[in-house]
Amino acid sequence: MGETEANAIRAHPDLKLVTVVVYARQRLNLEEPGIREVPLTDPKAEFQYKYTGLRLLIESNRQYFLVSVCWPGTRAIALPADGSIRLETLNDGKKQSCPKGR
Repeated sequence: MGETEANAIRAHPDLKLVTVVVYARQRLNLEEPGIREVPLTDPKAEFQYKYTGLRLLIESNRQYFLVSVCWPGTRAIALPADGSIRLETLNDGKKQSCPKGR
């Protein structure tokens, strides 16, 4: 069953994986295709960077494992689930997909 589910995720990540926005205190240097980094302008804000173009693969062992909207074909990203980042799920009906040409 696990292999069947993994194949379904690989075939249709946009239908199987939750789209997330990551807010970080410091720059994460996430440079996979489809990921967009936006520096936030409020110097007093707890989080200084916003990252879009990500999907949550799994949370395990106090880590978030994320993939780009261009996955498969890009690397998985592990981020700590320790309060140094904030993860927000998107459920606004907008489908995020890999930019054209990728």
